[in-house]
Parts: sequence; C-alpha cells; structure tokens
Amino acid sequence: MPDPAPSPALTPALVPEPAQAPALSPEPAPAPAPVPVPAPEPTPEPAPVPAIADPLPGATPGPDDAPLAPLEPEAAPELPSGVTAEVGPTRRIVVVHAMKSTRDDHWYGALRARLEEVAEVVIPAMPSPFEPDADAWQSTLETAIGPVDERTMIVAHSVGNAAALRYLTGLPAGWTLGALVNVAGFSDPQPGNDLTIPFVQGIDHDLIRSSTQARHAVISTDDPEIPEALTARLAERLDSHVNLVQGAGHFRGEEDGFTELPTVEQIALNFVRGD
Repeated sequence: MPDPAPSPALTPALVPEPAQAPALSPEPAPAPAPVPVPAPEPTPEPAPVPAIADPLPGATPGPDDAPLAPLEPEAAPELPSGVTAEVGPTRRIVVVHAMKSTRDDHWYGALRARLEEVAEVVIPAMPSPFEPDADAWQSTLETAIGPVDERTMIVAHSVGNAAALRYLTGLPAGWTLGALVNVAGFSDPQPGNDLTIPFVQGIDHDLIRSSTQARHAVISTDDPEIPEALTARLAERLDSHVNLVQGAGHFRGEEDGFTELPTVEQIALNFVRGD
C-alpha cells in the first residue's frame, strides 16, 4: 500500500495587525472667563469729631481729665451768647447789700460781673454796716438811686430790703419801678435786733405794690437770721412771685456758700431782656 503523500506544510495565515490607533491628546480645557473684579469704592472722608464739651457737673473725671471744680450750692445758669444784641434800652440794676456786709461780699460781685456788659449795675457802699443807721442809709440811697423808672431794678438783701422799701415810700408821687427783688427780705423788725426797728417804720406796701411792675421774693427754707414767716409776709404784702430755695441759709457767701445767686441772676437777665 503506497505511502500517503505528505501533507503540504501548513503556512500559518498572517493575520494583519490592527492598525495602531493614534494616541488621543486631551483637548485643552477652555480657559475660564475672567471674573470681573469691582473697583473699590472710594473711602469717605471721616466726619470731623466734635469738640468734647466740659464734663457735666458732678461727673467722674477720666484719667486724662482735669480735676473738676467744687460744686457750688446752685449751678449758675449760662448767659446766652449774643445777649447784648437782644437787650432793649439800657437797664439799671441797683443792689442794696445787707448789714454786717460790704458791697464786695456774698453774691453781689458775681451778679455785677455777669450783667455789667448788658446793664448798668450799681452797688452803693452803705455806711456803718455793722451799726447801721436808717437815716444814713436813706441818704446814701437818695444819692445812689435817685429817681426810678421802668428801666430800673432794685435787688435788696436782708435789712437792705427794709432800707429800699423805706426809700421808695419816700419818693415823690407818680413814680414807677421796673422790678424789685427781695432776697431774705422783711418789713417787720427782725427778732432780737432793735437796729432794724427804724428801717421798717412807715413803709407803704400798697404804694410799692401798685407802683412796681415786677416783684420777686427769694426765700430760704432755713434762714437763721430772718424767720421764714417774716419773708413770706413781705411777699404777701407786695404780692410778689416767690422763689423758694431749699437750705440756702441767709444767702451769705462764706457761711452759706452763696458766692453766686443764680436765681437772682436769671431774674435780672430776664428784666434786662424785657422778658
């Protein structure tokens, strides 16, 4: 049996290699759109810092504050600025001081200092104030005051009130007084002081009340010299507007702390301004 013919050698079929895919390059990410940055607003100019006022009376000072001045029994009112432009015709203020005092004592000088730019302020030196004589005081007032009118104000203290009332009573008929301020006033004898008896004799309260346009009484609740009943009685006789001041003593300087008397200063200012 013949040998089978040899099988032809098998040639492996060549499988074509797949084509190399080109490498994919990542597409660049689109650049982000620029975010608009708002322009900075202009910084406003700082408002000017107002000047710091003086500390309120009684306020506790800080470490950089100057020491506060001692408080007075009453805070003096500030006179309005420009008051000289508001006043009317020239006014005259006459202050009749107390016995055992001079015209430089107590609150008299402060009253003059605060008002002398807007009024004529007269404070006569009353004779022998420690042993006052009613007739001598009358003569002094005749020279210092002279005739009165609606532009005249009389401010009197203690026995100076009786002297002023006695002077007004003796004026020729037909006079008019602009204002009268009685500080610790009386028109009855002061208890225990016979020197006051001649001062209060013959005072015509009805005449003074009807001839004086504005009448004020300034009365302390604890006057050691003049009983409150006497000062109140004078206010009633003259139908005066009463200004009652708590714990003011006799309205003296060293003894009672009244080197200023704001109540009277305000009354006088109102008079000068024609209020």
